[in-house]
Amino acid sequence: MLKKITTIILTAIMICCCLPVAASAKNTPLTSTLNIAAINQNTKGSGYEWNNIDSVLTLSDCEINTSDEYGLKLPANSVVELNGKNVIKASSVGIHCLSSVTFSGSGSLTIIAESIGITCASTSEKDTVRFRSGTITITSEGYGIYSENATLSFTGAEVNVSAKTNSLSGNNMQFVSGKINLNPSVKAKGKVEFSGANVEITSDTSAVNATRGITFSGCNISVGSNADSLTEADVYNGENCLKLVSTVKEVHTSKIFGENVPAFVDYIIFVLIILMIAAVIFVPIYIKAQKTKKLTEMSKAKK
Repeated sequence: MLKKITTIILTAIMICCCLPVAASAKNTPLTSTLNIAAINQNTKGSGYEWNNIDSVLTLSDCEINTSDEYGLKLPANSVVELNGKNVIKASSVGIHCLSSVTFSGSGSLTIIAESIGITCASTSEKDTVRFRSGTITITSEGYGIYSENATLSFTGAEVNVSAKTNSLSGNNMQFVSGKINLNPSVKAKGKVEFSGANVEITSDTSAVNATRGITFSGCNISVGSNADSLTEADVYNGENCLKLVSTVKEVHTSKIFGENVPAFVDYIIFVLIILMIAAVIFVPIYIKAQKTKKLTEMSKAKK
């Protein structure tokens, strides 16, 4: 009996451990623009699913490889949830957003575009392009991320940009947390705020250009004329290369309930699930064993 119970426990643990890393079948690449902005109902296809009510586009190992001008078009106030490895290649613009958009999830997104990696056509300074979590890598012959009016906000994602004109170009920019590597310079017609993110900007000209000024907090500054000659500094004076190391204590948040809930809640839920599985499996076994024991004792007593 003990051997049987041990085998069941080990099997249950192995199943639970394998669930998060289960492999999915390879999706068929999309060869034309995925225009979610033109869809007014729930829909799904190869590597993507659109929840129209919540305005959430989930990408799961999605590949868009098109000669069209745009790879992906998003409606206003949408969320892109990244699962697995996703790739978007387009002849001009990787992702075109009508207004605010949030990128999140535990997966990655690689964008390769001729003109702009991600662009936001917002006409309001209240809109935000937010990079909350996941890993986003952009390679562009023009701009990495571009918006005339929206704020570019980095609040936890890892973002890597390699472009020819500007890595970031837009209105206001906020670097709150996460890891950001940019090449070349950042250009803002508003202000740029660094307040805790790990940022490295490499350029042939001034690394950061902001019409309304630059502020620093929660980070140590290193500057230099190139990436190999950075030295610690108290201020940034327009040097070509800039590196910021966060001094803010990182707070891990829940993958299940979002950024307002601490990460340990996920572990508690995982433990509770294991205990529930164990209870479902072992309680009936224990009850049966007790009944068998009583029947055996009664049988011996009769003899």
